[in-house]
Amino acid sequence: MIKINIKNVNKDDLLDKSGYYIFCLKKDKKLPDTGDNIIFSKFKSLNVVYVGITDDSLASRVLKKHIYGNGGNSTLRKSIGSMLGLTKVPRSGAEKIKRDKGKSFKTKFNDDGESIVSEWIESNLIIFFDYDENPLNIEDKLIQDYNPPLNIDKNNNIINYNFRRKLSHPNRKLTSLRSVKKNLSKPFVKWAGGKYKLADKLIPFFPSEFDDNKNTYYEPMVGSGGFFFKFNPRNAYLSDINKKLVITYNVIKNDITGLIDQLKIHEELHDKDYFYKSRIKFNELIKSYKNELEISSLFIYLNKTCFNGLYRENSKGEFNVPLGSYNNPLICDEKTLFMLNNVLKNVQINCHGYKESLEKITKGDFIYLDPPYIPLKKDSFTKYSKKDWKEEQSRELNQYCKSLDEKGAFFMLSNSDTNLTRDIFNDKNRNFYPIEAPRFISAKGNSREKANEVIITNY
Repeated sequence: MIKINIKNVNKDDLLDKSGYYIFCLKKDKKLPDTGDNIIFSKFKSLNVVYVGITDDSLASRVLKKHIYGNGGNSTLRKSIGSMLGLTKVPRSGAEKIKRDKGKSFKTKFNDDGESIVSEWIESNLIIFFDYDENPLNIEDKLIQDYNPPLNIDKNNNIINYNFRRKLSHPNRKLTSLRSVKKNLSKPFVKWAGGKYKLADKLIPFFPSEFDDNKNTYYEPMVGSGGFFFKFNPRNAYLSDINKKLVITYNVIKNDITGLIDQLKIHEELHDKDYFYKSRIKFNELIKSYKNELEISSLFIYLNKTCFNGLYRENSKGEFNVPLGSYNNPLICDEKTLFMLNNVLKNVQINCHGYKESLEKITKGDFIYLDPPYIPLKKDSFTKYSKKDWKEEQSRELNQYCKSLDEKGAFFMLSNSDTNLTRDIFNDKNRNFYPIEAPRFISAKGNSREKANEVIITNY
């Protein structure tokens, strides 16, 4: 292992060999102060901040890229510059970063900024290098062993997670992101268009001004709550027009032991005959809504065992999805339910349409909207309840969004990326960010493609 003092380093000091390197803070040196509590691993009694490999030349990789390169091609430099509060510019030299349909130009710091980063690295960091013929085989282990806070990619360690997320999206400060924990809460039902898997792509688009210590997170079309459970805000108000769903949320919140007891009975008795008898019973119960505990347990049971986990109603408002083909479905997920019970303790959950939430919303609040999507194709199926959602409803939703603008609230809206979507929701101060969603637009094996979605914001 070779120790290299970065200050006044030149190419002759560095080996023209492949291997791995470890950047550490010099004794008594610290990273630029960001107000974060960063936890370090040690190497030779020094705090590790960044690790990397080179499969050709240490001199080329470290000297040209990290020490005297630019923030556009070095994660180390980009992270340090962001922590120092330096201004980014497109590599073309324009004075500000522009966005075009959700894509941003590759960026770096201006010349003065890059000099500041180089000087900071020289004064505060030291390098350790070791030769290795096949460094690609050890990169993941290095990151896992040392959990360096400035390694953004390939680092899934829970420790320093929030800090790394902030560095990866410096223009969208994740001031409200909760500390990520193992066994994070997740939705208790499958739901058409659920956002749990997509949430990590949405969170970076949160407005930096939103403070969930002072303001409230609203989700007036909550569905399975995938985005809410992944983000886990301090103050939240959830609502949905589906009364059966809202009843279930509130039973999880207020009678978790009773719910689990009933789900265990459903799990023990589950078979084809029991499923269809339970479906009939559920549809009878929702005519009067007298037994909310039983309604909620049947709601979860049917969702866990029906075809594709689909919730769909006929014109009478009755649940009509057939039995799915599952081997030993997990009907009573106690661990998840107890976590949800804890998350929902201080959350308001009510049954009403999205428009009714408007009177509660104030300046600075954040609203996530996940309406039925505008179809990508004319023959796409979109009707999951007795009340259909058509173009007219999307235009009404846009008027609601304009009311949010007037209140000074922030909103993010998800939808399919179509010309009609962009036409309906186009307005001043609206931004459109295309993303690729982890779902498919066709169930046919020979025509399955990932769906294109768009995030629409007013900030």
